[in-house]
Parts: sequence; C-alpha cells; structure tokens
Amino acid sequence: MKNFTKKAIILNLITLLALSVALASDAFAVSVVTGFSHKNSGRTMALILAFYFGLFQTLMPVAGWITGKYLLNLFSNIDHWIAFVLLFAVGVKMIWGAFKKNEKNPETLKKGYIILLALATSIDAFAVGLTFEFLLKGIILSITVIGAITALLTYCGFFLGKKFGEFVGRKAEIFGGLILIAIGVKIVVEHLLNEG
Repeated sequence: MKNFTKKAIILNLITLLALSVALASDAFAVSVVTGFSHKNSGRTMALILAFYFGLFQTLMPVAGWITGKYLLNLFSNIDHWIAFVLLFAVGVKMIWGAFKKNEKNPETLKKGYIILLALATSIDAFAVGLTFEFLLKGIILSITVIGAITALLTYCGFFLGKKFGEFVGRKAEIFGGLILIAIGVKIVVEHLLNEG
C-alpha cells in the first residue's frame, strides 16, 4: 500500500512537472523574442519578465478554478482567439517598430506591454484551472511549481534571446514579431485540431 502511494505521488509530480513545462513553453518563446529585441537590457529586465510571467501563470489556474465548470464551454470557445489577438497585435507592433527609422528599442519595457504578454501566454493556464481535477487536491503545490518553472524558463529565455539577438541585429525585431504571430496561430490551430 505504501509503495502504491509513493508511486502515485511520484506519478503526480511527474505529471505536474510536465504540465508546468508545457504551460511555460509559450512564455519561454516570448521571453526569447523579448531578449532578441531588447539587447541592451540586462538582469533587471529579465527578473521583471520572470516575475510577471510567473505571477500570471500562478494566478490564472486559480482564477480558472474559482470560475468553475459553469463557464468552461463558453471560455473554451474563445480562449484561443483571445491569445491569438493579443500575440498578433504585439507581433505586428514589433515588426512595425523594426521598420521605423532612427528608432531605438527602449532599454526597459513598459509595464503594460509586459502584462499584455504575460496575459496572452497564461490564458491556457486559466483553462487548466477549469479542467484539471488534481488542482483541487494540491492547488498550492501545483500553482507554485507552475509559476516557478515559468519564471525560471522566462529568465533563461530572455538571455538566450539576447545572445542570439546580438548576432542577428535589427532583423531580430522582425523575426521576433513573426514568432509571436506564429505562436498565436499555433494556439488557434491546436485548438481547432483538438476540437475536430
């Protein structure tokens, strides 16, 4: 019985870690893109990104859990479109900025911009809060692990993007904008395929 319990706990932890990495993947990709286009920013910017991305990934499952099953069908019909619109808008803005002459990227991102990205990449975490029953049994552990992994991957992703951005130069903004749009498209396509 004890062995069975231990195996169940290990299995649940593996599931939680896998889920956390999956939820953090979009945040990681976006932080890499942000590093591309803000090569002059340093550790402070990376920490701010990690904080907000981790915070939203922590809070959104709780918001989904509190919302409950009542809005599951309604939300599942529009969540992917919300994420797509937000990422598309930010991606287009980044590409547009790359073509503006004599305009340098600010060393720090505006808080509203960071929150927009954090929201766009954490919408799937809201859906997880609606659908994953194990959150009911260990919601504190679940959201802590999800938030911590997202923050860590975001922090690392920013410096990864910064490193590659130095080689790519100004074109990094265009590339980054296209990646954001691609992430939005991926979210919509995945949802439509799962629906079919």
